[in-house]
Amino acid sequence: MALPASGEISMSMINLEIGNSAITQIDFEAIALEYNLEGPNYSDGVAGLSLGELYGLNPAAGDFIFSDAYGIPSDSGWTIYNYGAIDLSPTPDEGTNNTIDGLNPFTWRSTTYTKVFSPITRTATVVVDIPQYDTLNQGYNNYPGTVSGTISTIQPAYNLTTADVSTQLSSVRSQTGEVIWYAGNDSSGPGSVTQNFTKSSPNITTNLPAGQVGISATNYGILSNTDSVQSRTVNFSIGVPTGAPDGVSGNQYGNVGSTLTKPSATVSQYSSASIEVGLQGPNVIETAAGLGSMTFEYNEFGWSNKKKLDVDILTGYSPSTMVWGIAISEGNVSNDGTGGGGPGPGTFKVATADANPQSMFLSGTGPVAYYNSNIYAHPTTENTTSAQIQHYLMCTTTNNGDSPGGIFYINVNQNPNITFNTSPVSNTTITLANTADNSNVILQTQLGYQAEITGSGFSVYDGDNVQSATPGNEITGNVSAPSNTFTVNATANTGPARSGTFNLWATSYDYLIKTFIIQQAAGPLNESLYTNIGGSWSALLFSTFPYTIQQSATSPFAFPITSFGFALKTDYVESYSVSIDSDDYLDIGLTSTGGSTSLSNIDSQTTTPSSEQFFVSIGDSGGQYSNTVFRETVISVTFGFETM
Repeated sequence: MALPASGEISMSMINLEIGNSAITQIDFEAIALEYNLEGPNYSDGVAGLSLGELYGLNPAAGDFIFSDAYGIPSDSGWTIYNYGAIDLSPTPDEGTNNTIDGLNPFTWRSTTYTKVFSPITRTATVVVDIPQYDTLNQGYNNYPGTVSGTISTIQPAYNLTTADVSTQLSSVRSQTGEVIWYAGNDSSGPGSVTQNFTKSSPNITTNLPAGQVGISATNYGILSNTDSVQSRTVNFSIGVPTGAPDGVSGNQYGNVGSTLTKPSATVSQYSSASIEVGLQGPNVIETAAGLGSMTFEYNEFGWSNKKKLDVDILTGYSPSTMVWGIAISEGNVSNDGTGGGGPGPGTFKVATADANPQSMFLSGTGPVAYYNSNIYAHPTTENTTSAQIQHYLMCTTTNNGDSPGGIFYINVNQNPNITFNTSPVSNTTITLANTADNSNVILQTQLGYQAEITGSGFSVYDGDNVQSATPGNEITGNVSAPSNTFTVNATANTGPARSGTFNLWATSYDYLIKTFIIQQAAGPLNESLYTNIGGSWSALLFSTFPYTIQQSATSPFAFPITSFGFALKTDYVESYSVSIDSDDYLDIGLTSTGGSTSLSNIDSQTTTPSSEQFFVSIGDSGGQYSNTVFRETVISVTFGFETM
């Protein structure tokens, strides 16, 4: 029964009120807990239980009011995320009791606020569903229904999160182990101003300046074993950038000065690969490591003018089944991939069959080597312009597309539709006599030309433009219709054979170059053989080789002399070889002991000899010869390929 509103109250009455029988021992602790009388107490805030506090004061009586949910003004009872969304799940310390009657009575009526980069106070109207019972299982007078009130909190500046950052791991280069990644930006953030990040240099991951990014690993080394693969993941450290992400002066991210950590997606690092393209055939010329070149004339186009390629995959991840691809781009590149233009086939294709030509990309599996492939390249149209059309092929292996081994470039050029013809054609040897001599080259073109000559004793003369060039100089001009005649001149040659080049190319079209090799015969040697007899040098009286040595009883080849020193004098130094036709009783050598039938690579002398170059030695004792028995030996001298 309820305690009376007036009159005397017995302890038995209190006992009955809290659910005990009248004869049950009175438990003041149970009374305090039932009526929520713990200090500060229910009514006067003074610790301790008074009869006045018991008299007629039931804590569950009356209406449920808004302050029952939010009991004190300082308890806002709600939170707001810094990205603008209201917290729809208040935690137990937000509000007086967020589980009244075992239910969640909070019904939020405010909309989501926009994100801000400067703290701002936000106010919301909160409607609370009135619970039916209090915790004493006593009903509220105003149930069912709602009560409402207004609460406020401060919305902080938006914090940059890793979800807003576009920093990402791209790959791990198989050829070097280098980690390839992009610093990215905050383009995914809510601001209207995109802020680009930069890679820290040197790479650091702590105390990062604002707007810089560091990476936990920059190189994993090379997986050199064929068919090796490793999964790689890195962590990015990102210094929150300064500046106004919304473009408003003074605004910034709420976590400026801090560092975010973002894990990357997993990529695979494959074993290092090596690839070559077109090197087994005559169409591609390798100009540098990882770089080849292929040229078509202006009127070479279509399938009938195709040129064959091959793909050699030497090492890598499953090289026998590795997928390769050939992509076409416009422009020319160097062997490190720099230069070039942009993607697109333009007027060039690679294909495996005439009926199914590819426009930009061709792929296959495994090596197609030794010029046995069915891969072809060709221009699609005739070049009708006066400019060279340039393309390049980039061939890569799957997951190994990085320099130097996992990628191969081929510059493919189609010459302009212009005339630049010579007679004779380029790379032809111009042979001149050792006397003053000349030879003509005729040029036909509608372009300007440049010409140069190299090699001692050579010059070139343009008879149409009346100008000449010597080594170290060049001449330029235009062709008089229909052609120009160039004369390559050589002075008389009194020395060894000499050579040079005559280069002729189109002005502004350096690749249209004609190169002629000049070779002039050597001058006369005018050789003389000298021998040292008795300590003095004298020329032997003979006019031609071979020379016959006759051993006799009289000078100069008489007994008992056992060796003779020889030297060869010529007008200019020339290497020669010497041999004898028989070693029955004589032999030759570089010393007086002799011992051979031939010697080679001896340089002649140009003045009267002062030292021996070779010796002729007697191999048998002189006693077996008499004045009536003579021996002859023939000495032959060879200069280059000519025998004297």
